[in-house]
Amino acid sequence: MANPQLPNIPDEIMSKIIELLGEESALYLGAFMRAGKRGYELVHQPSILKRCNVSPMVNVSPCQIGKSGNFRNFFLKCVEFGNIDAVYYEGLHRSTTLGLRRESMSCSKIYLRIYYQP
Repeated sequence: MANPQLPNIPDEIMSKIIELLGEESALYLGAFMRAGKRGYELVHQPSILKRCNVSPMVNVSPCQIGKSGNFRNFFLKCVEFGNIDAVYYEGLHRSTTLGLRRESMSCSKIYLRIYYQP
């Protein structure tokens, strides 16, 4: 199989394409990440990670965002950059696996702080 390559489209246009696809579903971003270093870096921009729709990842294959799942690293980067849905799902995940401890409560506080900003 041929190695996929991104065409010579300016980064600004590629970022907008990735942003629009990511808002539809984070699952659509996998092809860009596999296309090479440039695609991987474009997908991992903070603005993309913060706005991408992680709900399809959770709904289609929730085990993939678990501890050893394929989507775990990407999902945690979304949490790190303040993706509201990712923070919410991570808080639920931590509270059900760890119980209501400080670790899970910190995610809840992050979610509330992001969601209820004035």
